[in-house]
Amino acid sequence: MKRFLACLLFAGHAHAVDLSDLWSVPSEQGWGVNVIQQFDVLFITMFAYGADGKPVWYFGSNLSVKTGSSYTGPWYQATGPYHGGAFNPAALSVREVGTAKFSPRDADAEFTYTVDGVTITKVLKRQVWRKINFTAEYLGGWSVDYIPVPNTAGCPKPGMVEEPVTFNITQYSNDTFMLELRHPAGTCTFQGTYTQAGREGQVNGSFDCSDGLRGRYTADGMNGYTNEALKFGLYAVTANSSCIIRGFVGAVGKRYGVR
Repeated sequence: MKRFLACLLFAGHAHAVDLSDLWSVPSEQGWGVNVIQQFDVLFITMFAYGADGKPVWYFGSNLSVKTGSSYTGPWYQATGPYHGGAFNPAALSVREVGTAKFSPRDADAEFTYTVDGVTITKVLKRQVWRKINFTAEYLGGWSVDYIPVPNTAGCPKPGMVEEPVTFNITQYSNDTFMLELRHPAGTCTFQGTYTQAGREGQVNGSFDCSDGLRGRYTADGMNGYTNEALKFGLYAVTANSSCIIRGFVGAVGKRYGVR
């Protein structure tokens, strides 16, 4: 049963997170990797230094998933005209130097690239320079799937539920997090600890609902512009381990939406 729970949670987790961010090796200052994700394609640029110590620019403009969860594609080096003068397109040079592979993991990403036959692998982490505070009242909806665990009883309503929700978030300076959610069938309170990696937030904690449902949860891929809008993936296991709750929540801050 533990393997079943782990597989279900991992399957949902892979689709909730946006990889767009500034990534780097924390112990290696002065270079980094910018990742921009559009649907299932990554555009990656890397600012680094060559063997001569001079700045060098690499990019991959079409890294996509071929197998598993890794994004792969051609890797290029670009040079061009001085940016302070008139643009001379004849001075632009783009050369394919190898391949690149970006493999996201729970807390980091493995980045492997080849330049002229030399293969380099780095473990990258998202950079954080400003925490997002989501404290606000929100209006939106959720789509969650109640999945019974085999050989158990007690999953209250197996199947997909899609319905409007409103909720309040209170986020404190010590990273304590509380979300009070109201849906047509009742209310749920989610409490936990907030952490952030780059532009993505995550909360791990416990939940308790008015219908008696309670357990542990993770809200991840929390992404938004402060309290204007918010989306995240929700993964929970009931206290008696009889039910998996997995889905997504999306909402706008009420002062920005329709009242």
